[in-house]
Amino acid sequence: MAYHGHVLPGLVRTLPRPYYTSRAIYREEAERIFSRRWVCVGRTARLPEAGDYYSIFPNLFLTLLPDYAMWHTLEPLAFDRTRIVCEWLFAAGAPEAGAKDAVAFWDVTNRQDWHVCELAQQGISSRAYTPGPYATQESLLAAFDRELLAALGRTDRGVE
Repeated sequence: MAYHGHVLPGLVRTLPRPYYTSRAIYREEAERIFSRRWVCVGRTARLPEAGDYYSIFPNLFLTLLPDYAMWHTLEPLAFDRTRIVCEWLFAAGAPEAGAKDAVAFWDVTNRQDWHVCELAQQGISSRAYTPGPYATQESLLAAFDRELLAALGRTDRGVE
């Protein structure tokens, strides 16, 4: 699945707490999704504008820019831990200084994003957590939730 779109705020809600904190659901995801899926991204001729980014289920984020492509591969280690590998492909002849600047920029950006994710995991781990609406800017997260539920064979957002 490559998704690039929008959701309307308030119409799509985050998943219930156990999807983020349950060892049983983590094991089910590991067995039914991450150990069995190969994803064909597609052909470059079908990619739209440079600067677009994609979430490719189950564990790839792809960013395409004029001088380079960057992708993050996520490997779930536990329900509350993920290994993230960020890799690059720079255009032939790209100046080394530009590559260093890009890596430095994304290193800062990624570390800030990861910190926000760590804070979100702390909040989700709280017994007081209840699912809430996604913001318009979170359309990729909402799409991931839909794919996750479909891959687990769930017909609703409840936890079985």
